[in-house]
Amino acid sequence: MRGIVAMVAMVAMVAMVAMARTSPFLNSVILLAALALPGISQAREYRGPGTVGQGPYRHQFVLRDAVTGAPMAQARYRLALPEHQIAGIPVGPGDTASVVFGMTDRQGRTVSVRLPGRHAQSQWILDAIVGEGDFGRSFSTTGGADGAPVPKMTYVLDVEGSYLFCGMTNSRGSTHFAQSRQVRTLSVTVGGTDLGAADFAWCKREAEVIGALPADAAPALVFRQMLGLYEAGKAGLDPDFQARIRRKLRDLALASGDSQQLVIARSLAPVPAQPRSAPPGQ
Repeated sequence: MRGIVAMVAMVAMVAMVAMARTSPFLNSVILLAALALPGISQAREYRGPGTVGQGPYRHQFVLRDAVTGAPMAQARYRLALPEHQIAGIPVGPGDTASVVFGMTDRQGRTVSVRLPGRHAQSQWILDAIVGEGDFGRSFSTTGGADGAPVPKMTYVLDVEGSYLFCGMTNSRGSTHFAQSRQVRTLSVTVGGTDLGAADFAWCKREAEVIGALPADAAPALVFRQMLGLYEAGKAGLDPDFQARIRRKLRDLALASGDSQQLVIARSLAPVPAQPRSAPPGQ
């Protein structure tokens, strides 16, 4: 499923798509989505440091945090060169390229990929990963008359019935690759929210906790986990982002069909704004 090219406006924008298990490539879109595909998702395995492929030309990259610019040590990633296959790395159904799913080393470096020819770093897809499972999507932002990537755009990614994740587009204008153990609707808001260090830290923790829940976790369980995380960390969060979390909690309560949870979600009041720190490196 290919995305739509969208112009970047400096306002909040929202979209819907689908998490697919097949395509490794970015959708060039400012809104997000999820794909209703049949099948059973299994836990993905991530390659550690080493070398893959064959050929005289070696390619290796450093995965960097889009917010801080720092190397991401022992972080999950996916790496692909569009329209190219890597010896020993399988190509998924309907794909034309191999995709390496791996774990960076302590310096944030990916595996080394050997190929018959040399390919510039700008040609590669390298995304950090959030969530668990074989279904997933990553998206990019483009803007201007030339359709150039738009880095440093904040976004909030919402996996239906599962985690929220906030981040900043990387140098290629792309988001994290969001994964799920089930086919789920995925939406994203791009821009419009002044996220700070506390917001990004909360997102990371919450996505780890919720993403690690069993594939069949009921909305009521997700609600309880997210409510606890929200109550514990809400004081330092951006007011607009707090409101986004509260909407998420209401959605989960409605999905659970639990009237008590719905009462709790509707009773959550805005938290007075607190002095907030900027993201590291800003």
